[in-house]
Amino acid sequence: TKQIHGILESAARFIGLHMTVVGSWRRGKVGGHDVDVIIHAPLDGPLIDARAYAFESPTGLGNELMARFFKAVDQFGPPGFLHPHRSSGGEIFGNAGGRLPKLNTKHAFCLSPKVHGAVRRLDIILAPTDIYAHAVIGWSGSTGFQRSLAEYAKKAHEGNWKHVPDQKPIVGRAGWELSPTGEKVRRVEGRELGPGEHWAWGKHGIYIAEGSRHDERTDVYVEDNASLRTEKDVFEFFHLEYLEPREREC
Repeated sequence: TKQIHGILESAARFIGLHMTVVGSWRRGKVGGHDVDVIIHAPLDGPLIDARAYAFESPTGLGNELMARFFKAVDQFGPPGFLHPHRSSGGEIFGNAGGRLPKLNTKHAFCLSPKVHGAVRRLDIILAPTDIYAHAVIGWSGSTGFQRSLAEYAKKAHEGNWKHVPDQKPIVGRAGWELSPTGEKVRRVEGRELGPGEHWAWGKHGIYIAEGSRHDERTDVYVEDNASLRTEKDVFEFFHLEYLEPREREC
């Protein structure tokens, strides 16, 4: 697995990107079959959002970077090392109209550099740096922990805040009110929940939404990620004690 990580990281560096290993490996499970990595721009640079990558366009920067990454992998890996077989344009929840993909994911197979004939599955995620922290939490898992955090955010709007450890309301720092089509219309600070609203968290960020069912949910507010650069920032936003990845088994 370390050899595979090395090949992928060399390819990412070659095209000016960085790489973060996620999945079960990041939780200390060294025997897993899948290899999951996030490639991203340097984290000490300006925040980059999904609009810059234009994942929805076959000729957008996001898809161009993915193509360059695979070409670089061919240079650093042994012949026939990587075999991409399909791709998906991201995971987006909320408003039905005007949504743009925020994560670009390639699913592929690679040959094991160590075990002859063995094949490993790869999930390669290109994440804009403005949602990097959310993507790392989501892709690090475990699946149970990810679902628990999403459910916690959704339920943390009860009148007595019984689901929040310090029993204080979760309040937005700064963000944008959204139009019915998901466009940012007005910047606000200190956003609180209104009647029928709830917080929502996923790999793509923090929202306030109306409607409990996924297919009926409408996002009405999105939190600015300028102050949510790390996993610890996300935990702190939700009034939660930080858990190391190895502690996120559910």
